[in-house]
Amino acid sequence: MRLTVICTDTDTPYSGMLPGYIAGHYGFDEVHIDLRRLAEFAGARYYRDEVVASTAANAR
Repeated sequence: MRLTVICTDTDTPYSGMLPGYIAGHYGFDEVHIDLRRLAEFAGARYYRDEVVASTAANAR
């Protein structure tokens, strides 16, 4: 089985740190996760794209 990550943004915020980010305690780089690097580390494929339709026909 292979993991594929599809997301329209490469950087995504870590939700647990958002209150501190909004309050000015953290900067952008401290709060956001680089999904491309994370996927590479996990051995997953990463596509910066959008899913517009999906079918369970090939799901396992």
